[in-house]
Amino acid sequence: MPKEDVKRDNAMTIAIIGLIGTLIAALLGSPLLMELVNNEQVTETPPAAITVTPGFTDQSLIFREDFDNDNVSGFSYDIGQWKISKDRSNQVLEGDATASSPDTIAMATFGPSDFSNGIIEFRIRINQFASETAASLRFRYTSQSTYSLSFSQNQIALGYRDMQNDWILEPFNNEASRTFLFEQGIWYLVRLEARGSQFTVFIDNNRLFNTSDNRLQKGGLNFSLNPGYQAMFDDVKVWELK
Repeated sequence: MPKEDVKRDNAMTIAIIGLIGTLIAALLGSPLLMELVNNEQVTETPPAAITVTPGFTDQSLIFREDFDNDNVSGFSYDIGQWKISKDRSNQVLEGDATASSPDTIAMATFGPSDFSNGIIEFRIRINQFASETAASLRFRYTSQSTYSLSFSQNQIALGYRDMQNDWILEPFNNEASRTFLFEQGIWYLVRLEARGSQFTVFIDNNRLFNTSDNRLQKGGLNFSLNPGYQAMFDDVKVWELK
């Protein structure tokens, strides 16, 4: 090949390479390309979902107990046998009401005495059931009445109890209970959200139901066991909604 043709081909190759480099630089600096890249990044790593509830803009953890330290604080006990025990290598709160007399409720009171709007989360393991009775989380509790999230062997129900009605559970409505088969000796994660008159119940991060009632505004918190029940509790947390 003549030298002139070789020089001409080399010059053309260099020109093409330069043109490609210019096009790549232009594309990299293009606002449109940058927007597409940013959008793709958002798609790949979406932010965590944020639930905004009217009237509540913030939440703060106000109580926490995992029982790993022998110096448990913020708990007091009434009736029944309550102790810190072992579940494999983990320490938990164990309640035993098998020796309780009929019509007596074993209670472990915890957290603030003026709980109103907030989130209560804990793990529960029922080791022994008793017919026609339940283990419960009671909240907005007073000496005269309480709300109660009750766990019987085949059902979860959220309702109202008061002294005048002998503390019998009165579910709020047909939506305030759900058939749920608890297995003996299995841990379950429970989460209750109380926002004014609105309540939402979760088990193992699955929402079971929403319901409402406006009779009680604030009060204490406790775990309660009817006679015949044995249960363990762990990882208790309470958030306040503001």
